[in-house]
Amino acid sequence: MGVVVQLVSIGPHAQRALTDGARGMVEAVFEQSFHVVLEGRYVCIGTSGIGNGPLNAITRAAPLSSWRDMGIAEARACECGDGRLSIECGVEVSYEGASLWTPSPWPATWSADTVRQSLTVLGALALPRMPRDGLAVVAFGPSEATGIVRALHRMALLNTATVSDWLAEALDQSVGEPDADLARAAADAVHSLLGLGPGLTPAGDDVLAGLLVALRAADARTAADALASVVCEAAARRTTGLSAAFIAAAAEGLPSEALARTTQALLTGDHAALTSCLDAVDAVGHTSGWDMLAGVALGLAAVSEAS
Repeated sequence: MGVVVQLVSIGPHAQRALTDGARGMVEAVFEQSFHVVLEGRYVCIGTSGIGNGPLNAITRAAPLSSWRDMGIAEARACECGDGRLSIECGVEVSYEGASLWTPSPWPATWSADTVRQSLTVLGALALPRMPRDGLAVVAFGPSEATGIVRALHRMALLNTATVSDWLAEALDQSVGEPDADLARAAADAVHSLLGLGPGLTPAGDDVLAGLLVALRAADARTAADALASVVCEAAARRTTGLSAAFIAAAAEGLPSEALARTTQALLTGDHAALTSCLDAVDAVGHTSGWDMLAGVALGLAAVSEAS
């Protein structure tokens, strides 16, 4: 028997993937984690540094200095059986006995005034610390970027404004039949945001994921369902498989633990918690945490204005 790595917690989408009989392969290997695809489902396996999330499976400390040192590499075949994920290099990841992680339930009620105050506090905290090469600018203020990054910002600002206009109408209960032209423009804007930016989870995708989380957290079901229908259908064709999997989780209202805690603090007015929440957001990807938070801020702004 080779090295056995024990999982200590597992997200709901990862749990669905890690079932006896599932087969697949390693898709990517990083310093803190590696990704496997099993029957089309993604699992991100790593130490506690990656944080809990819907696709994440957290292990005890790896016994060697890196996953690659253990022989884990892209295209290695994997198979689940007897409570373990067996990788052809000899490593086995045991998911038997791992605890299921899920975010805390969203608040049953929330106040529009509280959310607006929270977003004002968040904006003041975010502006000096947000990354300049992501898309946090769409929610938190002016950009000092130049060149290609500034071009991405302009494109993202235009398209998120169109989606926000559509959301305002979708959330307005006094409006009858939605404007068909605006709905088409919003769908085009979603298509333009998907895949926008580099990486396995492009920044435009992360903004859309944050929007979906905000709508689910605020219990704006009709708008959430409508946006999810457009985003999830297009994601299968316009972005990476991993990003589409994260978007599918967001459409269910399942974000990372860091984003869930921050969203909770915004809805409940727990301003004292926001600084530590942003520390956790900083640790999510290169700019992914901030890009998703920008989407949450845009979504909560829309629902609070409609209330």
